[in-house]
Amino acid sequence: MYNTQFITEDLIYVGVNDRDKNLSYNAYLLLDDYTVLFDTVPLKCGDRFFENIKHALNDRKLDYWILDKQADNVVFDELLLRYPEVRIISSPTAYRFNTQITLPIKFISVDHLETGDHALDFLFNDKLSVCFDKKDKILFSFDLFTSIGAIDGLMYTGKDQFENWVEESRELFINANVSYKNLKTIINEIIDNAPRMILPKHGKIIEDGQKAFLENYLARANGTPDQDGVLMIYPQNKYKLLNSLEVLATELATKGAENVKISRLSIDDLKSVALLVFKYSRIVFAISNDSLSDYRALVTFLKGKVDFYNRKIALVFDSLSQTEKDFILDNDLSESLLDEPLELSDNLEECRIDLLNMAELIFADGFNY
Repeated sequence: MYNTQFITEDLIYVGVNDRDKNLSYNAYLLLDDYTVLFDTVPLKCGDRFFENIKHALNDRKLDYWILDKQADNVVFDELLLRYPEVRIISSPTAYRFNTQITLPIKFISVDHLETGDHALDFLFNDKLSVCFDKKDKILFSFDLFTSIGAIDGLMYTGKDQFENWVEESRELFINANVSYKNLKTIINEIIDNAPRMILPKHGKIIEDGQKAFLENYLARANGTPDQDGVLMIYPQNKYKLLNSLEVLATELATKGAENVKISRLSIDDLKSVALLVFKYSRIVFAISNDSLSDYRALVTFLKGKVDFYNRKIALVFDSLSQTEKDFILDNDLSESLLDEPLELSDNLEECRIDLLNMAELIFADGFNY
C-alpha cells in the first residue's frame, strides 16, 4: 500500500520507515517537465519504496535519479530494471561504485540541471553532497541535518525541537565520518542560498528554525564546542584516577562551575565518549600506563571529527614513563594544553593541592560555565 505526502505542489515524499532501526529513509520525487528522484532506501524497504514511486509518477517515466554518494544495500538493480531510461546524477564516489553493477547505466556528471520550472544546483564531494532547488529554495541535504527516529505522520520539525535534534544529529554526524573541512565548505554554500526548507536523508523536514540549524552546523565546522563546560575522562577500573577527577569536579563546583561531566573510557564504546567530547569546551584526560592504548584509540577516532584547537585540554598522568609522556605531548594535544600535565604522586596531600590548582586554572580560563 503506497504512503506518500505532498511537500509542495510538485514535490512528493516517497520515503519509508525502518521500524527495526527507528529510522526514516527519506526520498523525494519532483514532478516537473522532467521527473527527478532524490535518494534511495535499503533493500529491505524496497517494496514500499517502489509502490510509492509508482503511485507518485502516475504512469510517467522516471528521468533522473540523484544519489549523493556510495551506499550499500540499496535498490540499484531493481530501480534500473523498472526504469531503464533513468539517468543517474551522483558524486564520483557513487559513480565508481555504480560502475561495478551488471546493468547498463546512463550516468551523467553535472553541477546544474534544468528540469522545467525548477533549476537544481549540485555540490558533490566524497563525504557530503547537497542539492539546492532555486525555484522553491529547498535544500536536499542528504546526510546533513539528519535526525534519528521514524516519521509518524507529521513530517516537519521546528525550532521548538532544536535541542533534541542537536543531540540526535551529533551521533549521525560522527557515524557519517564527516570532517570539519568538508563541512565548512558546504555550510557556507548553504548559508549563501538561504533555504526556506531543508529535506534530509533521515528524520523530519526542517521547515522552521533553519537559521538555528545552520548556525549550529557552522559552529561545528569552525570547531566550536556545543556548550561551555568540563568533560573529564578516566580509564576503566582506574580508581585512583577516578578519585582524582572527583576531587577536581568538587573543587570546580565549589567555585561555581555547573556544567561538569565525568565519563569512563572503554575501548568497546569509544563513540559514547566521542559524542561527549563534541559537547564540551574543556576536556580533562586521565591516563595511566596500562590505559594509554585506550586513550590513543579515542584520539585517533576523534581526529578529523573534533577540532581540539578550539578546546582546552588538561592531562592527569599516573605511572607513565617519560617516553610515554613525551609521545602524548609530541603527537596529540600539546598545542591545546592549559598547562603542564599533572602527575599524580603517592603523597595524597600534594595530589590534592595540584588538583586544586588545576581547578583554579580551568575555572579562570575565561569561559562561562
